[in-house]
Amino acid sequence: MTLPEITILSATEDGPAAIRTLVETSFGTRYDPAELERVPRLFPQEQAIVAVERGRLVGHVQSTTMTVTVPGERTVEVCGIAGVEVAPTHRRRGILRAMYTEQHRRIEAAGLPLTMFTASEGGIYGRFGYGPATRENAVGIDRRFAEFLPCVPDPGGVTLCEPSEARAAAEAIYDRWRRMVPGCTRWTTPSARSETRCSAGSSRAPSRGGKICLNRRGAGMLVA
Repeated sequence: MTLPEITILSATEDGPAAIRTLVETSFGTRYDPAELERVPRLFPQEQAIVAVERGRLVGHVQSTTMTVTVPGERTVEVCGIAGVEVAPTHRRRGILRAMYTEQHRRIEAAGLPLTMFTASEGGIYGRFGYGPATRENAVGIDRRFAEFLPCVPDPGGVTLCEPSEARAAAEAIYDRWRRMVPGCTRWTTPSARSETRCSAGSSRAPSRGGKICLNRRGAGMLVA
Protein backbone atom coordinates (compact mmCIF):
# COMPACT_ATOMS: atom_id res chain seq x y z
CA MET A 1 0.00 0.00 0.00
CA THR A 2 1.48 3.38 -1.03
CA LEU A 3 0.91 6.60 0.91
CA PRO A 4 2.30 9.98 -0.12
CA GLU A 5 5.56 10.65 1.78
CA ILE A 6 4.96 7.68 4.14
CA THR A 7 7.34 4.70 4.05
CA ILE A 8 6.50 1.35 5.69
CA LEU A 9 9.62 -0.60 6.68
CA SER A 10 11.27 -2.68 9.39
CA ALA A 11 12.48 -0.90 12.50
CA THR A 12 16.19 -0.12 12.68
CA GLU A 13 18.66 -0.36 15.56
CA ASP A 14 18.53 3.40 16.13
CA GLY A 15 14.74 3.40 16.43
CA PRO A 16 14.00 2.42 20.09
CA ALA A 17 14.05 5.98 21.46
CA ALA A 18 11.60 7.25 18.83
CA ILE A 19 9.41 4.16 19.27
CA ARG A 20 9.32 4.68 23.04
CA THR A 21 8.25 8.30 22.59
CA LEU A 22 5.48 7.27 20.21
CA VAL A 23 4.25 4.47 22.50
CA GLU A 24 4.24 6.66 25.60
CA THR A 25 2.47 9.48 23.78
CA SER A 26 -0.16 7.22 22.22
CA PHE A 27 -1.00 5.32 25.41
CA GLY A 28 -0.49 8.18 27.87
CA THR A 29 1.96 6.21 29.99
CA ARG A 30 5.65 6.00 30.81
CA TYR A 31 7.88 2.94 30.76
CA ASP A 32 9.77 2.02 33.90
CA PRO A 33 13.43 0.95 33.47
CA ALA A 34 12.68 -2.74 34.00
CA GLU A 35 10.02 -2.66 31.28
CA LEU A 36 12.43 -1.03 28.83
CA GLU A 37 14.85 -3.92 29.31
CA ARG A 38 12.15 -6.58 28.99
CA VAL A 39 10.27 -5.40 25.88
CA PRO A 40 13.05 -6.10 23.33
CA ARG A 41 13.36 -9.66 24.63
CA LEU A 42 9.63 -10.25 24.32
CA PHE A 43 9.24 -8.43 20.99
CA PRO A 44 12.42 -8.59 18.87
CA GLN A 45 13.30 -5.20 17.38
CA GLU A 46 13.88 -6.69 13.93
CA GLN A 47 10.26 -7.85 13.76
CA ALA A 48 8.79 -4.40 14.39
CA ILE A 49 7.19 -2.46 11.53
CA VAL A 50 7.30 1.33 11.44
CA ALA A 51 5.81 4.12 9.35
CA VAL A 52 8.18 6.98 8.61
CA GLU A 53 7.54 10.42 7.15
CA ARG A 54 10.59 12.49 6.15
CA GLY A 55 12.76 10.61 8.62
CA ARG A 56 10.31 10.95 11.53
CA LEU A 57 8.53 7.96 13.07
CA VAL A 58 4.73 8.25 12.83
CA GLY A 59 3.53 4.65 13.24
CA HIS A 60 4.63 1.38 14.87
CA VAL A 61 3.57 -2.27 15.22
CA GLN A 62 5.56 -4.95 17.05
CA SER A 63 5.06 -8.70 17.01
CA THR A 64 6.39 -11.98 18.34
CA THR A 65 5.75 -15.69 17.87
CA MET A 66 3.69 -17.32 20.62
CA THR A 67 2.61 -20.86 21.49
CA VAL A 68 -1.15 -20.98 22.09
CA THR A 69 -3.45 -23.76 23.26
CA VAL A 70 -6.32 -24.63 20.92
CA PRO A 71 -9.29 -26.99 21.48
CA GLY A 72 -8.28 -30.60 21.91
CA GLU A 73 -5.37 -29.73 24.24
CA ARG A 74 -3.14 -29.05 21.24
CA THR A 75 -0.84 -26.09 20.69
CA VAL A 76 0.02 -24.00 17.62
CA GLU A 77 2.54 -21.27 16.88
CA VAL A 78 0.81 -17.91 16.24
CA CYS A 79 1.68 -14.25 15.82
CA GLY A 80 1.17 -12.01 18.85
CA ILE A 81 0.89 -8.28 18.14
CA ALA A 82 1.40 -5.38 20.55
CA GLY A 83 2.37 -1.73 20.61
CA VAL A 84 0.14 -0.60 17.75
CA GLU A 85 0.30 3.17 17.44
CA VAL A 86 -0.11 5.97 14.92
CA ALA A 87 1.05 9.43 15.97
CA PRO A 88 -1.85 11.71 16.97
CA THR A 89 -0.71 14.13 14.25
CA HIS A 90 -1.04 11.50 11.48
CA ARG A 91 -4.28 9.62 12.08
CA ARG A 92 -7.01 8.94 9.50
CA ARG A 93 -4.49 8.80 6.68
CA GLY A 94 -4.43 5.03 6.15
CA ILE A 95 -1.17 4.48 8.04
CA LEU A 96 -2.60 1.78 10.32
CA ARG A 97 -4.02 -0.10 7.35
CA ALA A 98 -0.68 0.13 5.54
CA MET A 99 1.22 -1.27 8.55
CA TYR A 100 -1.31 -4.07 9.03
CA THR A 101 -1.16 -4.97 5.35
CA GLU A 102 2.60 -5.45 5.68
CA GLN A 103 2.20 -7.26 9.01
CA HIS A 104 -0.29 -9.71 7.53
CA ARG A 105 1.96 -10.29 4.53
CA ARG A 106 4.77 -11.31 6.87
CA ILE A 107 2.50 -13.51 8.95
CA GLU A 108 1.29 -15.40 5.87
CA ALA A 109 4.86 -15.77 4.61
CA ALA A 110 5.81 -17.32 7.97
CA GLY A 111 2.92 -19.78 7.72
CA LEU A 112 1.35 -18.78 11.05
CA PRO A 113 -2.38 -19.65 11.22
CA LEU A 114 -3.53 -17.02 13.74
CA THR A 115 -2.85 -13.46 14.80
CA MET A 116 -3.88 -12.37 18.28
CA PHE A 117 -3.59 -9.35 20.56
CA THR A 118 -5.35 -7.44 23.31
CA ALA A 119 -6.95 -4.33 21.86
CA SER A 120 -7.27 -1.09 23.80
CA GLU A 121 -10.02 -0.08 21.33
CA GLY A 122 -11.52 -3.28 19.94
CA GLY A 123 -13.81 -1.55 17.46
CA ILE A 124 -10.87 -0.49 15.30
CA TYR A 125 -9.82 -3.93 14.13
CA GLY A 126 -12.96 -5.48 12.65
CA ARG A 127 -12.10 -3.84 9.32
CA PHE A 128 -8.93 -5.93 9.22
CA GLY A 129 -10.73 -9.23 9.80
CA TYR A 130 -10.40 -9.47 13.60
CA GLY A 131 -13.10 -10.40 16.06
CA PRO A 132 -13.44 -11.03 19.83
CA ALA A 133 -11.77 -14.25 20.96
CA THR A 134 -12.16 -13.94 24.73
CA ARG A 135 -14.40 -12.09 27.14
CA GLU A 136 -13.73 -11.16 30.74
CA ASN A 137 -16.10 -12.02 33.56
CA ALA A 138 -15.44 -10.88 37.12
CA VAL A 139 -16.83 -12.85 40.07
CA GLY A 140 -16.80 -11.52 43.63
CA ILE A 141 -16.66 -13.82 46.66
CA ASP A 142 -17.56 -12.80 50.17
CA ARG A 143 -14.63 -14.27 52.11
CA ARG A 144 -16.68 -14.46 55.30
CA PHE A 145 -18.61 -17.35 53.80
CA ALA A 146 -15.91 -18.95 51.64
CA GLU A 147 -14.44 -22.32 52.52
CA PHE A 148 -12.72 -25.24 50.82
CA LEU A 149 -14.83 -28.12 49.58
CA PRO A 150 -14.81 -31.04 52.03
CA CYS A 151 -13.42 -33.30 49.29
CA VAL A 152 -10.26 -31.18 48.83
CA PRO A 153 -7.27 -32.96 50.43
CA ASP A 154 -5.20 -31.10 53.03
CA PRO A 155 -1.96 -30.07 51.26
CA GLY A 156 -0.11 -29.87 54.54
CA GLY A 157 0.09 -26.11 54.77
CA VAL A 158 1.55 -23.40 52.57
CA THR A 159 4.92 -21.70 52.24
CA LEU A 160 5.39 -18.00 51.54
CA CYS A 161 8.47 -17.31 49.44
CA GLU A 162 10.04 -14.99 46.91
CA PRO A 163 9.07 -15.55 43.25
CA SER A 164 12.64 -16.58 42.42
CA GLU A 165 12.41 -19.44 44.93
CA ALA A 166 9.08 -20.70 43.61
CA ARG A 167 9.74 -20.17 39.90
CA ALA A 168 10.12 -23.83 38.92
CA ALA A 169 6.97 -24.92 40.78
CA ALA A 170 4.99 -21.90 39.56
CA GLU A 171 5.92 -22.57 35.96
CA ALA A 172 4.94 -26.22 36.27
CA ILE A 173 1.53 -25.27 37.71
CA TYR A 174 0.92 -22.72 34.99
CA ASP A 175 2.07 -25.11 32.26
CA ARG A 176 -0.42 -27.80 33.37
CA TRP A 177 -3.22 -25.24 33.45
CA ARG A 178 -2.49 -23.54 30.12
CA ARG A 179 -2.37 -26.87 28.25
CA MET A 180 -6.04 -27.46 29.16
CA VAL A 181 -7.43 -23.98 28.45
CA PRO A 182 -7.85 -22.84 24.80
CA GLY A 183 -6.40 -19.40 24.19
CA CYS A 184 -3.74 -19.59 26.88
CA THR A 185 -0.11 -19.02 25.97
CA ARG A 186 3.11 -20.67 27.01
CA TRP A 187 5.07 -18.64 29.51
CA THR A 188 7.85 -16.53 28.04
CA THR A 189 11.45 -17.70 27.81
CA PRO A 190 13.65 -17.46 30.95
CA SER A 191 15.61 -14.50 29.57
CA ALA A 192 12.39 -12.52 29.16
CA ARG A 193 10.85 -13.21 32.55
CA SER A 194 10.94 -10.90 35.51
CA GLU A 195 11.01 -12.17 39.07
CA THR A 196 8.58 -9.46 40.15
CA ARG A 197 6.22 -9.23 37.22
CA CYS A 198 5.19 -11.44 34.35
CA SER A 199 2.03 -12.12 32.41
CA ALA A 200 0.87 -14.87 30.09
CA GLY A 201 -2.48 -15.81 28.69
CA SER A 202 -5.19 -14.68 31.04
CA SER A 203 -3.17 -14.97 34.26
CA ARG A 204 -0.78 -12.57 35.88
CA ALA A 205 1.41 -13.82 38.68
CA PRO A 206 2.86 -12.17 40.50
CA SER A 207 2.16 -8.46 40.14
CA ARG A 208 4.93 -5.97 40.87
CA GLY A 209 6.13 -6.55 44.40
CA GLY A 210 3.89 -9.61 44.78
CA LYS A 211 4.56 -13.01 46.26
CA ILE A 212 3.71 -16.56 45.26
CA CYS A 213 1.91 -18.82 47.68
CA LEU A 214 2.26 -22.57 47.05
CA ASN A 215 1.25 -25.58 49.03
CA ARG A 216 3.99 -27.89 50.23
CA ARG A 217 3.38 -30.36 47.42
CA GLY A 218 4.03 -27.74 44.77
CA ALA A 219 0.47 -27.76 43.44
CA GLY A 220 -2.07 -25.02 43.79
CA MET A 221 -3.05 -21.59 42.55
CA LEU A 222 -0.80 -18.66 41.80
CA VAL A 223 -1.72 -15.61 43.84
CA ALA A 224 -0.37 -12.08 44.02
